[in-house]
Amino acid sequence: KITGTLPTDLFTETELLRTVKLDNNKLKGSLPTEMAEAPLEIISLSGNYLTGCLPTELGLLSTSLSRVEVHANDLACALPTEIFVASLVAFSVSDNDFNGAIPTEIQYSTSLTFLSLTMNSLSGSVPSEIGKLTVLKKAFLDDAPLAGTIPTEMGELTALELLSMRYNSLIGSIPSEFGYLTSVTSLELDHNYLDGELPTELGDMSSLISFFFYYNKITGTLPSEWEKLENIEEIVGGFNVGLKGTIPTEWGTMSELVILDLGVSAIEGDIPTEIGMLTNLHELYLNHTSICGEIPSEIGEMEELLVFRGMNAMLTGTIPT
Repeated sequence: KITGTLPTDLFTETELLRTVKLDNNKLKGSLPTEMAEAPLEIISLSGNYLTGCLPTELGLLSTSLSRVEVHANDLACALPTEIFVASLVAFSVSDNDFNGAIPTEIQYSTSLTFLSLTMNSLSGSVPSEIGKLTVLKKAFLDDAPLAGTIPTEMGELTALELLSMRYNSLIGSIPSEFGYLTSVTSLELDHNYLDGELPTELGDMSSLISFFFYYNKITGTLPSEWEKLENIEEIVGGFNVGLKGTIPTEWGTMSELVILDLGVSAIEGDIPTEIGMLTNLHELYLNHTSICGEIPSEIGEMEELLVFRGMNAMLTGTIPT
């Protein structure tokens, strides 16, 4: 429970200081510009009450600075362009009040593997230059709140394992180039204004486990090509009222699927009997759709099924025992 401000002499009276880790204390005030006078590699000050800006002088640490972790503070200014040095590996500034656009200079942090800009007051779109971060593994860009389209260059982030862009104001279509992201396990695009059809190329995301795209304006049909997603466990795409067509029979091969949510959409036709092949399915949401016909008897044999919502659809017949 350390209080007060960071003393400047902490950084000016030693040439040996490499790491500052003072997370989850009660530090306040601004970050001193003198921080750049020490050969810092790690700055970890999350969970305090720091205000002001990230010093632009940190850009002088162009060969040593590897981690900047200052999330959950009260920092409020534009992200300094100077801080995106080539040695930077992790940059986490979530839960602050940073404003302005994501600097295009982010492209110079070519060693970056972890990026978190969540819960800030950013504006503008995701710069296309982000596609040059070819070793980036995790990107949290949710609730930033960002606008504009998703740059196709993000398809060049072939080392990416997790991409979260939920709760923004993104528009346009989901890039077909995402099909190149074969290491991504979680793709979170919900609560935006994305439109257009679901790319068939997403079926090439061979590591994908979770795909969230609910609360958007997606149109078109469900791609049968997604049958190739052998590891998929969650497809959550409800509240896309323009999503239409039938549930592909080919999806019966998604043997790892646990949650399938297509509720509040224009999905129509019969429930395919092949859905009975989804033996790991726990939750099935087809409520407020145009799904019709009888409930397949195969659903009654799905021992893992815990939730089946079909209210306000057009189902007929009897409930399977």
